Amino acid sequence: MESSKLNHRFVADSFQLTDMKQFECDVCFKIFNRKGHLNTHMRIHTGDTPYKCKECGKEFTEKGSLKRHVRIHSGEKPYKCEVCGHGFINAGGLKTHMRKHTGSKPYTCMICDQTFTQPGSLKIHIRQHTGEKPYKCEVCGKMFYDNSHLRLHFRMHSGDKPYECEICMKRFNDSGNLKMHKRVHTGEKPYKCEVCGRMFCQNGQLKRHRNQH
Repeated sequence: MESSKLNHRFVADSFQLTDMKQFECDVCFKIFNRKGHLNTHMRIHTGDTPYKCKECGKEFTEKGSLKRHVRIHSGEKPYKCEVCGHGFINAGGLKTHMRKHTGSKPYTCMICDQTFTQPGSLKIHIRQHTGEKPYKCEVCGKMFYDNSHLRLHFRMHSGDKPYECEICMKRFNDSGNLKMHKRVHTGEKPYKCEVCGRMFCQNGQLKRHRNQH
């Protein structure tokens, strides 16, 4: 008797699953189990962006995307790393950050086998193999494979130097250059010649020194 009830329940549950209404996108034929999800998805095809940021005017297709974006302006970082305490505005940022602690690099270049923590870094890296440079300087026409390299380059034209040394107030257009400069004040010399043991504050100085050997 108990077995009969279980079989009846299984049949009923199976019927409910197969009878569940599905909603199909007329454009790409993707299937959704809720009408609301389909409506949200359709905005990808229509370009409709009903959610607008009051701070910068950027528009979004989903309310949740706007909510995450607003954290950029508010500074809210609800996702905390349990290892170092660093905060992030979304779960994806925390997930990518955790790979620094675990050493995980799941994205591999099929050409040279170099590995990366995130797909965006791999995409930029592949351009070095293909020669693709989609970012163009509007001033001199120089092309770059990474948008961050273009932004850095443009500061040569604009004269913008947003990074300042708090010790001598000297300004730099790149955070890396500021970091190297600070070693003049701290005396830090992290680059060591493996031949004679001489230390240098910049990798370029070490490379030039090696040529002497």
